[in-house]
Amino acid sequence: MEVTSDIFSDAVPKLLVHHFEQLHHGSSISVDVINERGYKSVPGKKDLVELGFSARQARIPGFLIPRAALEELLANPGTLNIPPGRPAG
Repeated sequence: MEVTSDIFSDAVPKLLVHHFEQLHHGSSISVDVINERGYKSVPGKKDLVELGFSARQARIPGFLIPRAALEELLANPGTLNIPPGRPAG
């Protein structure tokens, strides 16, 4: 199942609106810093599994939080982190 009810942010098109609001308004992170760090929303389970997350971890919509510089992320996808949108049941 793909997430289609959320829309992507105009300010940071790689983020769903609620993920952008969490970072920008909730954590006071500037748009420039959000873009520099490489945060990304992932609306599909297939995309998360392709990034190395198990089917159990692939809860959507995913919110990828980089734990390293973008260049390192591209070289080593294992440095990505995805917090649960809801607790595992």
